[in-house]
Amino acid sequence: MNAEFLGLALDIVLVALLGVTIGYAVLLNRRLSALRHNRDEFAALINALNQATKRAESALQRLKATSEAIGQDLQARVGEGESVRDDIQFLLDRANQYADQLAETARQSRPAPAEPPKRLEPTGHGFGAPDADQPVGDEPTADEAPQIAQEPSRHPDERDLLKALQGLR
Repeated sequence: MNAEFLGLALDIVLVALLGVTIGYAVLLNRRLSALRHNRDEFAALINALNQATKRAESALQRLKATSEAIGQDLQARVGEGESVRDDIQFLLDRANQYADQLAETARQSRPAPAEPPKRLEPTGHGFGAPDADQPVGDEPTADEAPQIAQEPSRHPDERDLLKALQGLR
């Protein structure tokens, strides 16, 4: 009995171990199937990533070519702008030279005043030239006004201004 009992116990243990092994093999088979299935998905994902990388490289090359073309165009426009700036600077220099020459010619053509211009003093109605015979603040009489506007020692612009001021009175 002992020997038979021992043989039966060993057979039971062996069947139990075989059952556990079969269960583990089934579980391992499922995991390997899932891994194979995921491997196909993973391969598809890698292919999609490779295609996206190729498109990105292509877009990057186009962007680089476009930026180089724009850079060259911009450089050409900057060169044109510098040329225009130099032309304008030359024209400004020439205009300043002509203005200086014109001012010098005007200065030379103006007759020298016989006496220094009289200082204008405030009068009751504006500014007037002080006169030795007339106290400051008194206005010239109606007889004196045309004489002041016609004095030859006055500059033509000054005479025009005096006539205009007399017309306002």
